[in-house]
Amino acid sequence: MRKTKADYNYPLRLPPADAEAVNEVCRQNRTSFNRVVALCVRKALPAVRETLAAESGRITNVDPLPKKTLKRLYAEPDDDTRQIARMMAAQCKTIEE
Repeated sequence: MRKTKADYNYPLRLPPADAEAVNEVCRQNRTSFNRVVALCVRKALPAVRETLAAESGRITNVDPLPKKTLKRLYAEPDDDTRQIARMMAAQCKTIEE
């Protein structure tokens, strides 16, 4: 059975000022609350998507290192060569079945 637009009814909590603004639009245009809210979502969704995408650019509060510092750090050889060799020597060399 396919649902029509009239069958959807989602509870929505709005701040009193926003609820009154939506109700005023409903009264002025003689339309339902659900229709006004659905239209708001449809019209505003592209702007909301763009805003959220712009905010998710960085996932940390730490400022990135300057490029000069990064080049210097990555130019240095790793100092844990001995520990890596010890760990590799301690690993099992045969495959158990």
